[in-house]
Amino acid sequence: MTVLLALTAGCSDSGATPHPPVTSGAQSMPPVPRSLDAAKYADNLCGLLEKGDLAELGFKGEPSLKPTGPDFSVPSCKAVGGPADGSLDLSLKGDLESLRAAYEDTSGKYGFRHAVELRAFPGVVRSQAVDYPGSCDVLVAIGKQQMLALTSLPGDSRGGAIAICGRLLTLAETLLRKLGA
Repeated sequence: MTVLLALTAGCSDSGATPHPPVTSGAQSMPPVPRSLDAAKYADNLCGLLEKGDLAELGFKGEPSLKPTGPDFSVPSCKAVGGPADGSLDLSLKGDLESLRAAYEDTSGKYGFRHAVELRAFPGVVRSQAVDYPGSCDVLVAIGKQQMLALTSLPGDSRGGAIAICGRLLTLAETLLRKLGA
């Protein structure tokens, strides 16, 4: 929650959006404290998301399970119909490679990239743009070989990417709690 406060701190009545520093340089991913049991959601990933979770992000309706990935083997839960036709994607991945790569990224591709710790689990929150309402990713390890990935593609700015990422971090923390963190 400290990271969320740091992300949203500094907003004033003038509408100014804070610009937290991009995590610079390559970092090693911290150790994962333990493995969470996500097995009961393997066949119904959308069972992790509740209407209230989605409503907090401005989504209406029910999420649906979609196959994703290059070979359509990674299940994904997708919610659409968010603010200005935005979308939310939730997936569980059976490895930590993209999270490790996010920690080690020095490409400068992301205008905002920050290492986070959610309920003692290592993660990264990132967005290619800080002010523009681009997508936001939250990647969090939930085991030695498993990761929770959230991507929000908003249709409106509602505070820019930092505010969008803050709301997505709140959802990620809620999902971790549901998984037993």
